[in-house]
Parts: sequence; structure tokens; C-alpha cells
Amino acid sequence: MELKKFAIEENWEGNGSINNPYICLNADIFPEECSLTGIGYHILFRDCVFKEFDVKRSQNMIFEECKFSLLSLSYCSNLRITNCDIYILNLTGASSNNFSHCSFEKVNNFASHSNRFLKCVLDPSSKNALLSEFFDFSKVTRYFPILIIIFISIIGVSIFVMQSTNILLLVGEILVTVVLLSFWLLTRNSGLKNPNEIIE
Repeated sequence: MELKKFAIEENWEGNGSINNPYICLNADIFPEECSLTGIGYHILFRDCVFKEFDVKRSQNMIFEECKFSLLSLSYCSNLRITNCDIYILNLTGASSNNFSHCSFEKVNNFASHSNRFLKCVLDPSSKNALLSEFFDFSKVTRYFPILIIIFISIIGVSIFVMQSTNILLLVGEILVTVVLLSFWLLTRNSGLKNPNEIIE
């Protein structure tokens, strides 16, 4: 859905800038299952009711006094959600979003972090989902060049020292040791503790 074109056609207030965002006051113009992708301009949804609202890879959106049966945020950042009633919230790779004075029936968190929940109504399982650790693969991949250099160095030294017919066996044992040790070290350093902030 090309939201900017739609906003112009529907004569929404604003121009999409930070000081003059587009303003939507009526959700009836959207389909029951609505999906928005790549929104970067500023838009304010106020007093809207949505059934299924899916937002992907977007930022700078504001929701005030809205109701959602299902709100899914995938790889979104810098969204502000205030005084909203959300039955189910799905977060996937979302970061740096601000929720304040919202109520949730259930929150599902998939590798989302640095989101802030201020004075929101959350059940214990949703709190646990938001505060749980997860494996951050982005932190793992940046160590790959170092691990490759270490592995090649070990293999080179081993071949130089062990000039025997058991070189392949030795190389295999070293490879397994390096992989297991590396995985253990990266796992210890890659879990984000309490990746989201809850302020009650």
C-alpha cells in the first residue's frame, strides 16, 4: 500500500515532516488486514480502530488512542505508541520504539530490543517475553574474521610441528575444539540481558 500517495488523495492534514506529520483520523479507509512497508515519513494515527495491522521496516510513525486486535511490528524503529489498547502485539527485530500507557493482552517478542514500555499493562508472561535474553547473531558474525585467522594459524603451526601421517586426524581434532570453544565464547557474550525496558 502506497501510504503517501493515499494520504495526498484523501487530503490528510500535514505534509509528512517531523513538524507537520500526516494525520489519519479514520481507519475505515484501510482493509481489515492492512500491511505497510518502508514508511519513513512522519504520520500520526489518532483514535483509529484496526483489526490486523502489520508494519515492516518502518519508522517515525505515531499511534495515539488507537485500538488493535493484532499489531505486528517487524524491524521497525522510532515508533511512538501512546494510550493504545492492543490485544496482541508481535515484535520481530524491532528496536528503539516507545510504548506509553498502553494495555496488552499478550506480547510476543522475537529478537527485539531497546524498546521502552512506560506505565503499560502487561501480564507476567508478556513481561518475561520482553525481558528474556536471546541469541544476537549480528554479534557473532563480526567475530568470524578473527576466528578464521586463529584457525588458519593453529593449522599452520600444527602442520609444521607434526610432520606425520596423522596430520588429518590432528587437523580434525583442532577444528572441532576451535568450533566448540568459539561457540561457547560467542554464546556467553551475545545474549542481550533485559533487551527491553519496562517502567511501571
